[in-house]
Amino acid sequence: MLRLRPLLILAVILSLISIQWAQAPSATGFGSTASPQDLVPGLIVRGYFGDYKDKPTHQVCVVQSIDEWFDKYKPLAADKLRGIAKSSDLVYLASGFISVDKDTEVVFEMHEATCKVSDKDFGSGTYRHTFKKGKYPIEVGKRHGKGESKFKIATADGQNVLYYTREMLNRELSRGVKIEKKTFRSELIGSTDAPAK
Repeated sequence: MLRLRPLLILAVILSLISIQWAQAPSATGFGSTASPQDLVPGLIVRGYFGDYKDKPTHQVCVVQSIDEWFDKYKPLAADKLRGIAKSSDLVYLASGFISVDKDTEVVFEMHEATCKVSDKDFGSGTYRHTFKKGKYPIEVGKRHGKGESKFKIATADGQNVLYYTREMLNRELSRGVKIEKKTFRSELIGSTDAPAK
C-alpha cells in the first residue's frame, strides 16, 4: 500500500497539470476549450488612416466600449506607428455582431459615426430598432468630417448586445497590411479577457 502512494500522488499531479493546461489562455486570451464561434462581449477594432476603407493599419484591439479606443488603444496604436507612418489622423473601424436571445429593441446613439447592420446602412444620429432573435453582423466607423466619432449601442436598459468571435479575431490577425510600401503582420494590442456568452 505504501508503494502505491507515490504513484497516486503522481497521478493527481499529472491530472492537475492537464486541467491547468486545458484552461490556460491562448495568445488571444481564450482558453483552449472555447469554440472559435463562441460569442464574446465586445467589438474588434482596427485602426485606419483617414479614409478607413482604403488605409488600414496593422493595429487591432478588442473593446467593450468605444471610449476604450479613444482613452487607451488609440494613443497606444499611435505610439506603435511612430516612425512607420503619420498617425495624427488615426480613426477606427469596429466590427462584430449584434446578438439578441429574443425580440429586442436596441438603442443606437451614433455621434459622427456610420453604422451598417447586415450590410444595410443604419446611418448616424440617435434611433431605435427592434431585432428578432438572432445574430447580425455590424460595422461601425467614423463619419467623414471633423469632430470626435463615438457611439453607444445597447438595449433601452443598458444591456450589452455587441459581440465578436475568436474566429473573427483570428481572421483579422492573419491579415498582412502594407504601410509605406512595407508589409506588416497584424498585431493585437491589449488583451481579450472577456468571458464567452
